[in-house]
Formats: sequence, C-alpha cells, structure tokens
Amino acid sequence: MAKRKRPLTASQKIARGILRFFFDICFVSLNTLRYDKSFKPQGPCVVASYHDEMVAAVGLLAHQDFVAIASLNHNGSAVGDVIHRKAGLTIIHGSQTKGGKEAFGEMQDALTAGRSAVLSVDGSRGPRHEMKSGALMLARRKRVPLYLVRCRTAGIRLPTWDRFLIPFPFARVTTHIECIDFSNPEVKISVRDALPEINQKMQQLGT
Repeated sequence: MAKRKRPLTASQKIARGILRFFFDICFVSLNTLRYDKSFKPQGPCVVASYHDEMVAAVGLLAHQDFVAIASLNHNGSAVGDVIHRKAGLTIIHGSQTKGGKEAFGEMQDALTAGRSAVLSVDGSRGPRHEMKSGALMLARRKRVPLYLVRCRTAGIRLPTWDRFLIPFPFARVTTHIECIDFSNPEVKISVRDALPEINQKMQQLGT
C-alpha cells in the first residue's frame, strides 16, 4: 500500500476543498457528453489516455470496473475524489516521485483480480503527449491488452502544461481506439524498443 501522509492542517483542507470545487467544474459536463462509440472491454486491460483528455476519457470508462492512478499531492487528491464520485472509478494514489512503486503494485493486483486500469500516460507533469512507460510495462507484465484511447471533443483549453480540456456540455466526442495485445505469452516485447513506436501511434491516432 502507498504510504499514508500526515494529517492535513486546516489550511491544507481548505486548499483541497478549493481544488475539489475547481475539478467539479472541470467535470461538470461528464454525464452529458455524446460519444460516437462505446468502450466495454470483455476482460482485464490497461487503457492509456492523455492527461488533457482526462474528462472525456473518464466519461468513456465511467461506472465500469476500472482503477485509476492519481498523485499524492493536493491536485491528485482533489481530482481523484471527483473522478470517484462522478464516474465510480477506484483511485490509487502515487506518482513517479512518491508512492509510485506501491501504486504500480496495487494496479497489478487489480488486474490479477480481473479489474482494469487506466493511466494518463503523459502525466502528471508532462511533457505533453509524450508517453511514459508505465502503461506499457503494466500490460506486458500482466499479459493483458493495452488500449490506446484518444477522445477528441470541443471545449475550453486551460493555460496549463497539458492544455487541459474542459469539454462543453453535450459536446460530441469522437473516440479513437487501438489495441496492442500482450496476452500471448510467446510474444516478447522490449518496453524500451516498443515505447517510441507506440508513443507515435498514440500521438497520430485519429489524425
């Protein structure tokens, strides 16, 4: 399990409350989005999406048996709470710099138990649309399909590192999905060798 943080101070609780309100606004359109296709995986899998497309990607997976990872900081706590409340996903807290090993282990345990996992593969600090190796490693290690998912829609772009997209209510979402199947144990894939090609595939998906 990821390490527990010390109890929050009053000012930290206020900060998280403000952030939670902000992310509630970001996700206000979640249940109104109109997808051109549904995504209902038939077994455990790993979904890779981009950080700026988080709202639409979460909506695509809402109320399915998915676990998602969020940072241990105030932002991660706030957005994780909103995603859990609005979409029913289970949140595991960790990041590259803190609690990451424990969080990765929890995601492996979830896949072993028959659940699925979703990761924002360029988060939590970027560079924007540059895939990190976590989702690929997870899918390869557990021998489950890796789905590259792009959700393109209209909305407001924030001036953040990822140009985070807040979709307009009732916006149409065009979904592009590509499966990379790691379920065959005879297929040997090097994460280091495969990552640049898969990263390029995801960047170009739907263009």
